[in-house]
Amino acid sequence: MISIFSKSLSSKIIVWGILIAGLTGCQNPEANRETEDPEEIKIVNIDPGKATNQSLEDIVEEVKFMKLNLPEAFFFAGINKIVFKNNRIFILDISDYGNKSRVFCFDIDGNLEYMLNKQGKGPGEYEYIYDISVTEKLLVLSVPVGRIMFYDNSNGAFLKTEKVPDKISTQIFEMMDDHTFAATSGRYKQNTSHKQLKIYDLNERKIIQEALGYDSPALKLGHSYRYLYYYRDTLSCLPMYGQTIYRIIKQQDHYKLDPVYKLDFGKYWIDEEILNTSYDNRERFFDAMDRFIYTVDVFETDQILYVYYKYKSEDFTFIYSKAGKNPLNVSSFTDNEIDWKEKPLTSWNNYLVTIITPLEMEIGDFQPTGKYKEIFSEIEEETTPFLIFVKFNIP
Repeated sequence: MISIFSKSLSSKIIVWGILIAGLTGCQNPEANRETEDPEEIKIVNIDPGKATNQSLEDIVEEVKFMKLNLPEAFFFAGINKIVFKNNRIFILDISDYGNKSRVFCFDIDGNLEYMLNKQGKGPGEYEYIYDISVTEKLLVLSVPVGRIMFYDNSNGAFLKTEKVPDKISTQIFEMMDDHTFAATSGRYKQNTSHKQLKIYDLNERKIIQEALGYDSPALKLGHSYRYLYYYRDTLSCLPMYGQTIYRIIKQQDHYKLDPVYKLDFGKYWIDEEILNTSYDNRERFFDAMDRFIYTVDVFETDQILYVYYKYKSEDFTFIYSKAGKNPLNVSSFTDNEIDWKEKPLTSWNNYLVTIITPLEMEIGDFQPTGKYKEIFSEIEEETTPFLIFVKFNIP
């Protein structure tokens, strides 16, 4: 029985391993690279008032599925992050309000290689995990209180623990190489100096650059960057309560932020004055959260910028074409036979990726129809989670 397979909307089922060989062996990272002029920011206008229903069938070029082979005794409780690195898949699973944290490592065929489940206070143990980052050789965990833990990403062997300065919050962080990471500065009241992205060198045990500024009310509020992600090999960020996406660029002996996209929600975006007084008037701020857009999630491939946001408690999706095609402003997806969730978990090799768990299938949250019903019935019998890879193509 084929446990890992792919299906294009216009082609036959093919074995996942054949696709992987083609992707890892033939893909040229420089091919079709979008040329980004750091001096010219692209404005992306988004109006939820003009969002319409969109047939998923018309904009999905390819769908692939991968079973994740978990032992029967284990299950995902609350997936927080997925990282693809060196033909491995790393999944951070957090439940019970963070009190239970595990990291699963799968090979590229979906077979479990190892799991980190070492909660405690001894060597190599942690109370819970804030975030993970993966380099060529390392799996790195940020844990309380102000610690970074290093493991061999090939087998999960514990290597060492490093303490970081109190004024750096690693609740959201990304390794830039094996000894340098970018992290936030935590949440402080407005008008403090501890508000912006910092670059820390573990070998030198010092902040090598701090206060990387950006154009956002978050600067005045003191809120941290909420989202760090890699686009190709370049670390990118979207500040909390911000609408601008930046690349973190190294220039000789320092780093800078290059703005590349500005998401313009116009009148629908929360007022800056409300943000600036949010600490003093929490009731007003939380009321505004129900009436305005105040935060977004972004997922990026070579072809598209996929923007997920909520407005008046409803899910919206905006798909911006980097090729200059008309963007898609989506209030809901129709002809959604794969039950695509509006918010994916990550992007990989120009696919957006989400996960479906046996619990979702059991309670009926996932009900494929049409041409996919037979395919998913095979997976459902296995009662294992699986990844869905979707490649979008704006017509």
